[in-house]
Amino acid sequence: MSKNQLWDRLKSLAQRHYKIALALSAVAVLLQIAIKKAVGLMVLPAQWRHFDSRDHGPAPTGLEEHSDRELKRDYGLILRAVETIPIAEKTKAPEFRKMIICFSPQLMAASQRYKDYRLLALSTDSTVIAYDYRGVDRSDGGETNETRVVNDGLAIVQDLIKEGFNAGNITLFGTSKGGAVAIKTVAVCRKHHLNVRLINDRSFSSYADAFVGLYFSQASPRVQNFMRRLAHIVLWWTDWRLSVLKDWLSIPDEDKMLMVAEADNIIDYKLSSLCQAITKSSASKSASVVPVNTPFYPIVYLYESKAHKGIHCAPLEALVTQDKRPVIEVIKKFLNKQGA
Repeated sequence: MSKNQLWDRLKSLAQRHYKIALALSAVAVLLQIAIKKAVGLMVLPAQWRHFDSRDHGPAPTGLEEHSDRELKRDYGLILRAVETIPIAEKTKAPEFRKMIICFSPQLMAASQRYKDYRLLALSTDSTVIAYDYRGVDRSDGGETNETRVVNDGLAIVQDLIKEGFNAGNITLFGTSKGGAVAIKTVAVCRKHHLNVRLINDRSFSSYADAFVGLYFSQASPRVQNFMRRLAHIVLWWTDWRLSVLKDWLSIPDEDKMLMVAEADNIIDYKLSSLCQAITKSSASKSASVVPVNTPFYPIVYLYESKAHKGIHCAPLEALVTQDKRPVIEVIKKFLNKQGA
């Protein structure tokens, strides 16, 4: 068969079956949209939760709280934040003020963590800002993904730089899924020459690892490996991998802090935790655990008291280190040493 005959045959087939091809293409596109939306809702279920608890009582003496901070993003979308400010800090020029940007766990809105923000602000003399992710609580938008949430984080930092804040005085603080987003955001910020710092609280090495640790911790290694590969494929396709080990290793030790709970009931320590992934990595410069009384704290182990054992997102006020010091004291020392 000549090339011309082959070409004529293909055109004939296309003319006869183009309607079927169009229909299959439409089904494939709709299926892709549905799967991405479904995965997005599973990864960030706070998008479909209703948050109606707003009464947290008056701010403690020495603090101001605002819920009207906004940031405009693409297509007119607006992200909204809770802002907690020590009154004494308001008199300082922005370049001398410390700023903490908080990233929430996947099931929570910013408005649910007022106690943590107040404790952080009062204990560290820092302004604390917590934006809701797209589609969560008061923020606009619906479907989102890893690229969007990280770019939103970068935009938040860039907005503060425009206001006059010093990048070296900005710390990104993330808990659970928010910790993974914070790592990714810090890595992207540093590529833009914005040397912000990081506090990661009880997070995972990747979403696929977290999935395996949560649902297949009792399965055989063979089943775990299969489910991990399958999850990696689905999460890669939907842009929700949040694989953070390389990003963590790219950040200087003196500019980061990791808190980990070995008895965590959500992030399985052996299968899912970022701490275990760091320890296993031959390229890691933070493979050995640094005691909490050293000048900086790449990894801080949390003491598992009966009061909060197994509670994945226990509040800051309940967390202590293995030598029984309040974690907030460690955070304060970290920020004071690294701050300008």
